[in-house]
Amino acid sequence: MSGGLVAGSITGAVTGAVTESAGRGGRAGIRDGAGTVDSVLSYAAAALEGSGDLRNSLYWFEAAYAEGERTADAFVMAKAALGLSGLWVHDHRPQLAASLLGARLQHALSVVDPQSTLGLRLRIRAASEADHRTGESTRILAVLDEARAAGDPVALAEALSRAHDCLLGPEHGELRRTLADATTSRGGYMLN
Repeated sequence: MSGGLVAGSITGAVTGAVTESAGRGGRAGIRDGAGTVDSVLSYAAAALEGSGDLRNSLYWFEAAYAEGERTADAFVMAKAALGLSGLWVHDHRPQLAASLLGARLQHALSVVDPQSTLGLRLRIRAASEADHRTGESTRILAVLDEARAAGDPVALAEALSRAHDCLLGPEHGELRRTLADATTSRGGYMLN
């Protein structure tokens, strides 16, 4: 399905649910009674993970984040911040956007339980973004150990993938292979 068809079907599915008022100095938001923030998060995730449509996913996650801020909904802000992170570490971002994402990840982390699975996923993403930016891997490897201990398969798979993305040097070849094997073997369940 092309990006235009996806955008059209998503837009049609929630006609009036999301408005963009940036031209009037505002931000994207959810209109009362015309859709739910849960449906917007679903559309955003479908655009990102289902069809790889980064532009539409960013639009929908941005709308959800703005609504989470407006309503002080920590869960929505956290889910939207993770979605705005994209599929890969340092995904499609110039420096200004990377800084905004970092601030949103930190803000979301400050309003959710940092020991929850959602908090762990935010820490994974924040650590990987910081390590990738500086060419290090200390933070992501520490959070990977936390993800292994937590036992959540989604958090573990994300930590494995993000750690793999941060280990860029030739000296990391063997560890990258181990992480790749763990990521592909039943979603990371096999790594001790």
